[in-house]
Amino acid sequence: MNYRDQAMIERMINNSNVVVNLVGPRTYLKRREEFDFVNIEIPERIAHACKKKGVHRLIHFSAAGAHKDSPSFDFQTKAIAEEVVRKVFPNVTIFRPCPVYGFNDYFATTIERQYNFFFRKFCIVSDDCTALKQPISVLDVATCVLNALKLEHTKGKTYELGGPNVLTYLEVYEVLFNFLKMRPKLAYVDPDFLKFLTKYIYNWQFLSLEMIKKRKHVSQYRHHRLNSEAFRARWNC
Repeated sequence: MNYRDQAMIERMINNSNVVVNLVGPRTYLKRREEFDFVNIEIPERIAHACKKKGVHRLIHFSAAGAHKDSPSFDFQTKAIAEEVVRKVFPNVTIFRPCPVYGFNDYFATTIERQYNFFFRKFCIVSDDCTALKQPISVLDVATCVLNALKLEHTKGKTYELGGPNVLTYLEVYEVLFNFLKMRPKLAYVDPDFLKFLTKYIYNWQFLSLEMIKKRKHVSQYRHHRLNSEAFRARWNC
């Protein structure tokens, strides 16, 4: 798919009454302009195509923690994209999910890849693992999308999607290592060294500069937002 070709995007959504945008950046991206294209320009192009083709509903996926003041390029650009998309397509429904887990999901497999890379000996951490996660099942996210399409009042709204449990990173590691029937084995590495390594030498798929920058910011932002205005997956309709 060539997202720089507006005509191709319009052909893809032709005769559709619902469009769901799940396009997101690769973990190895480092430059701001790369995130601008994936998180801002592509959603804007999709929104324009939806408006032109008369699409009834547009579902746009952002992320919990998206904020213009975030140290993460990903979160910065996703926050901007929400405004851009809403300006083009005012009735868009925006979802901001916490990490999503399911079969072959990115959230759990990233930790597994790192563990396997280090010969199944340990995982690298750059803090005290007290940052918070609120993982949500992919099935619950799908339920949210279906319910939003049924309810007209969800047009033009933004919803945070979080699972029923708030876990620290340490608890996440404990759950995942439980499946391996092993104690969590974590190796602390200085965060400044990891930032230098991922910025100037190599961005691993399982350990990138963006992942390091997001960690604390997501915890502080999500805990406040989801406790105050959570849009739980298990809503009754």
